[in-house]
Parts: sequence; structure tokens; C-alpha cells
Amino acid sequence: MTQLTSDSEHHPEKRGSLRTKLLVFLAVALLPILLFAVFRTFLEASEARIERRNNLIGIAENAIDGIEQTLATAEVLLDVFTEDMSAGECAQVFAKMQPRLPALTSLTYFDPLGSSVCTSAGGQSFQTSQTEIFQQLEAGVPVVRSDAFYGAKSETWLFGIYKRVSAADGSFAGVTALGLSTEELAKTFTVKDLSEDVEVAI
Repeated sequence: MTQLTSDSEHHPEKRGSLRTKLLVFLAVALLPILLFAVFRTFLEASEARIERRNNLIGIAENAIDGIEQTLATAEVLLDVFTEDMSAGECAQVFAKMQPRLPALTSLTYFDPLGSSVCTSAGGQSFQTSQTEIFQQLEAGVPVVRSDAFYGAKSETWLFGIYKRVSAADGSFAGVTALGLSTEELAKTFTVKDLSEDVEVAI
């Protein structure tokens, strides 16, 4: 009885060689596709990083614009009511300003020696703790914005705006000051579709 066998059965090394050639051929054929996929992934990741960076920059700009507008409004109102505050009407001025400036927490008028003449909260007179700012205003600087500080009475973080008061002859006549809540300032801007992993702080 005659049995037929293939050439590959007699020569297994040929079968192995054919498999190797096939694998090499497939690898060469798929290499451009794999390289393109890697390159495309890299581009998409780069574009995502750029888009996220631009988004964060936009959020920061919106925050700054909103806060700056509030601070500018506060300075204008402080200028408008300086004469009234100098006359000891801090509480009355506060009642007028607060609806226009929700972040407002306090108003104070200091005499040229740094003692409080009137405050929106009333109470005993006290000496200013912002001696460096007071000296700048006394030297002729018209308005100074403080860094954020913790208010002992309000028990919250505040920004302060201080304005020089000048007498008719231009001499130093004291300082009007207001406090703004940082928490309320953070509400002065709105950002649509803010990601859950993004927070804005002042």
C-alpha cells in the first residue's frame, strides 16, 4: 500500500521557515499601521493637553475679570462716600453700599494718627494694624489694596482697600477703609461647564 506524504512532512524545517516568513510579512505589513496609531495617540494627547491648558487659562481670566470689577466698584464707592465716612457716618454708608457690594463686610474711618473714628459695626475706638499701608497713604499714595488677611472679628478671610483722605489744603486727613469677604468675592464670577477636578481659589 502506497502512502502519500507532503514535502513539508518530510522537511519540517521548510514548514517552520514558511511560518517565520509569514510572521515577518505580517509584521512588516502592520508596522505602518501601528506607527500611525502611536503617532495619532500622541497627537490626540498633545491636543488634549493644549485644550485643557487653554480652558484653565480661560477660567483664570474670567475669575480675575470678575474679581477686578468688584474691587474697582469698591474703590469707586469708597471714593463717593469718603466725605460721609469722614463725618462719622460709617454705619449709614455701609447700609447704602452693601446691597451694591455683597462682599462688603466692614467700613472704617481712621484719623491721621491711625485711630478709628467710626466703623460700620460700632464699638470702641481701636488703632489700625495696617501700619505699613497707613504710612504709604500718608506719604501720598491715593489707594492701597492689602493682601488677604484673617479678620479676627469676622472670623473669615478678607481683602482690604484703603483710601487716603486729604484736607482742602492737600494735607493728610486720615484713611477710609473697607473689608471684602474672599468667599463672597469668589462668587463674583461664573464659569460654565467647570470640570469636577478643577477648583478656583483666591
